[in-house]
Amino acid sequence: MEDNSGGTNGAIKRGEFYQLGTFKGKTGWGTHAMRTARRNGLRVRYLGGRAFVHADDFFAYLDRLDAASPVPEDGLDG
Repeated sequence: MEDNSGGTNGAIKRGEFYQLGTFKGKTGWGTHAMRTARRNGLRVRYLGGRAFVHADDFFAYLDRLDAASPVPEDGLDG
């Protein structure tokens, strides 16, 4: 596991754990977005009083959101 304790540069890499603050910085999510994601199934793990998000849990969460989103009739996103 690489040091993900600070900084917001780079992409989220599969197989990595990110401290919650670093994860929020990398995704650009604020407190409200993070709270909503957790309520909607994003798994957050705790160790030693610190919160971590595993990248694989994040990508699985995004896949579930994508599968639950209705597709417009014209087939175009947005």
